[in-house]
Amino acid sequence: MKVPALRHSLVFASMLFAAGVACPSVADAAPIVLDFKSALYAGAEGQVAFGPVSDQGVNVTLASTNGTLHRTSEGFGVDGPTSLDDSGEVGIFEVFGSGFVPPQFVYSVAIEQFFVNDTLGFIGPYAEVGSVSVNGGAFVPFTATATNGFYTLPINLPNVSSLRFAAPTIFDDYSIASVTVEAAAVPEPSALILLGTGLAGVVGLRRKRR
Repeated sequence: MKVPALRHSLVFASMLFAAGVACPSVADAAPIVLDFKSALYAGAEGQVAFGPVSDQGVNVTLASTNGTLHRTSEGFGVDGPTSLDDSGEVGIFEVFGSGFVPPQFVYSVAIEQFFVNDTLGFIGPYAEVGSVSVNGGAFVPFTATATNGFYTLPINLPNVSSLRFAAPTIFDDYSIASVTVEAAAVPEPSALILLGTGLAGVVGLRRKRR
């Protein structure tokens, strides 16, 4: 005996719901840290451009302007044409860049060797300043706030494909230690089981109708 059309519709709708189409279940996306101090980025030393390298599912590239990439225990910087900044830090006339494929939601950037009370002798204590450009936009300044040289630069922007860092004056330099991004959302196992069960039911119903 044929199943009425209305009953077919209700059965099919319930299967879609069970399959997770109506309400997919996705595990919370935890932040991941792209640690530029890790061995994964060791090959960038002395290069103008490096990558892409796959870091926890993100394809990362590094690049420098007016110098070569240099990594220290504090992170990455640029060794440029002048000696006005410390080796392995982003200084005047230098730009450090990082790219991400696919574009990422970027939470923050960890910066080191960035001091609020850097002693410059003839002008006394000085709060270092950096600047950041997101996706090729204008450079926006940020200022050191800690005496230990550690600084967390908040970004909190989606679809970030590139970050670039510079130093405005000869008194400013710092290292880029890491970038924290949002991990890709992963379906929960229970959702995958429901998906398989629902699709199997749809196939079975189609065969029975034949």
